[in-house]
Amino acid sequence: MHKKMFSSSLLSYTGKKIFVTPCHQLITKTHKKFGLLIKYFSIGIENYDDDDNDNSNSYKTIAAFNNIIKKLEGNDTSLTSLELSGFMLNEHQLELLSLKLKNTKCRIKFLDLRHNNINKQNVQFIVDGLKGQDKFNAIEHIDLRFNKLEDVGLRKFSSAILNSQSLKVLNLWDNKLTDDGMKSFSNALSNNNSLENISLGFNTITNDGVQLICNAILKNKTSKLKELNLRSNYISCDGAKYIGEILHRLDSITISNNNIEDTGAWHLASILVNLDVKQEREDGKPIAKIDLSKNEISNDGLNCFIEGLQHQNAPDNIIVEHLKLLKCDSINTECVMGIWTNKDDINLKSEDPYGWEAR
Repeated sequence: MHKKMFSSSLLSYTGKKIFVTPCHQLITKTHKKFGLLIKYFSIGIENYDDDDNDNSNSYKTIAAFNNIIKKLEGNDTSLTSLELSGFMLNEHQLELLSLKLKNTKCRIKFLDLRHNNINKQNVQFIVDGLKGQDKFNAIEHIDLRFNKLEDVGLRKFSSAILNSQSLKVLNLWDNKLTDDGMKSFSNALSNNNSLENISLGFNTITNDGVQLICNAILKNKTSKLKELNLRSNYISCDGAKYIGEILHRLDSITISNNNIEDTGAWHLASILVNLDVKQEREDGKPIAKIDLSKNEISNDGLNCFIEGLQHQNAPDNIIVEHLKLLKCDSINTECVMGIWTNKDDINLKSEDPYGWEAR
């Protein structure tokens, strides 16, 4: 499926940080899931600065990796973040990193391994490094976006999740994950009581996988999960039904760029209109965000969704603070205004083509 997108960005690299710079507007025909991601990274995936355009095997990258290893060896207590995005670590480097993670006294809180070709075989090094030392109970955020874990790799990594008592944020975007991988992941999820934010976008998860995830969340009475991102998968109306069953447990749900049609939207609306925020939600507060943008919901479906919420909504029982929808000209704006307390909480147009704000 192809869609038209109306904005793009450029990447620049300063040696330490990547900056996103807006550029001219354009219309791009792109694959529903991966086209813009490829375009987005096509000019910035390698580490480079203004003077050269070194690739991931450059001397600078190797030197940076070796410097991190030395800090781990030296138990440098100032080292709390391992930022290895785009290093394209080879098997030897991953094995070395695993060994140092096992033995270091550093309290690593953030492990950034984006875009390193981590696959179903070499992910075992990461798992061993995490499970083999109690420092895993300090790690709060692991970013594995844009790797190649696949279901087998996720099964291995899920065993590490079971051992974590501190992991709060896990990002597994674009790792070739399917429903089969959700079996092992949902088992870990049903027994984990630390995760608060999970991102599984840009994979090939369908309704069956969503059902496994939702059942795990419902089963886990001590779960702290508040944010779930399933954008750009293959979720349709049945998947929306399963998601509706966990809405009372979440603060934020992103299911944009899927295949949800009117029936799915109506089902979510029927769940929301019957939700007693003060009685059914643990903190007694409204759901912070629901993102339904870029689905297959018609204007009629969106209008019915909004009108249903407006019909049941009372001034003292705000259900959703921020509902994000694809802009439709026929949306009754006055109807929308009747649901939220101020205009800033209404977003009928997606202004984030790459979805970074929802990760």
